[in-house]
Amino acid sequence: MSKKDRLQQALLIGFLFLLNLFANAFPSLLDDLQKQIPFLTEKVQPPNDSPNEHVYILEVDSAVADYENPHDWAEVTRLFYKTFPEKINTYDFLGFFPTFSIKMEEEARFGFAWFAKNQVRGICQPISYVPYYWGSDYVEGIQIYMYNTETFEMWSTYPNLAMAIVLQEISHRFLTHVGKLKPPIDEYLNNLNQSCLAATLPLLLEDNDHWSFGLQMLTDNFGAMREALPWREMKDGTYRFDSTLYHKPRKFHPFDLYLMGLIDPKEIKDSFLLLTDIENKDVENYRYNDRFIETKAKAQKVTIKDIIAIAGEERNPSFKESQKDFMTAFVILKKKDQKIPEIVIKTANIMTNMLPEAWAYATDYKSTMNKNATSAATIE
Repeated sequence: MSKKDRLQQALLIGFLFLLNLFANAFPSLLDDLQKQIPFLTEKVQPPNDSPNEHVYILEVDSAVADYENPHDWAEVTRLFYKTFPEKINTYDFLGFFPTFSIKMEEEARFGFAWFAKNQVRGICQPISYVPYYWGSDYVEGIQIYMYNTETFEMWSTYPNLAMAIVLQEISHRFLTHVGKLKPPIDEYLNNLNQSCLAATLPLLLEDNDHWSFGLQMLTDNFGAMREALPWREMKDGTYRFDSTLYHKPRKFHPFDLYLMGLIDPKEIKDSFLLLTDIENKDVENYRYNDRFIETKAKAQKVTIKDIIAIAGEERNPSFKESQKDFMTAFVILKKKDQKIPEIVIKTANIMTNMLPEAWAYATDYKSTMNKNATSAATIE
């Protein structure tokens, strides 16, 4: 052994000794570092070129590649079940990751959702059940995420914010119509209580897709439906929230949990502020340039009784009978002969590994998502 080799060996032994000493002296240091970066662990980022459990690759042709209406996404969904027939009764939700540009409105550039069926009354959604249309009588909703490499880069870099989008899009299955101020498609009118169409509480934005705007979260979290915010009333009649909470994992509002069938309405004893006529338009546009976002606004108290009154009846199936355990798959869409960018598989893997714990946390551990999946996710 040469002098140079002996020197390298001595340095290596010395390094290993110091590493062992460091680990014994500071056993919790790595844990502390991980807590500062929720969800990001070595296991959460598997090899980029290997899709993990609940991630699928589906080849689509040009006939279904660039469409934005539900008819064409139903065609994609049917193709998934034709390609993976053994999964026809497995997943409640399918999340699609296109690897090519698709038509999406600017406000939906990170994702949008369609619900495939609804058999639940008391949530102001039309009763709908057309299994042949979606290719399965099991799937309840589909989500479409992103359409460019830059967005995938953002999702893999800021997974907590990405997961917030996933939670929101999945929850559109239950949380869309309560407080609707104008009628939906005419053919659905007979399926809705008239109270849903005559609601006086302005809980929905004008697009009728995002409900609970101006609703107060009592915890220090943003709502999984992002319109619900941790508003606090100030002495001078203004209202404000801490915008830095935007980076924390999201939680569903108690009203959300009720509409999702995850909590007994009798458990919701609090009343919540509902802000209207919000003067600071940065709130509506989600522009948080300052730590504390303040605004003048009108406010009223809202209780679970108001939500039930809008729906015209209590949720049916009730909390005791409702589904609590769900399954989601992420499906990467590619065209023939197209090479899938590594960042797409990496992102899908991260989202799959995060989802079980993120969903449990967001639902106050009242529900599971992919509960049998291997996940290294942690919540701060």
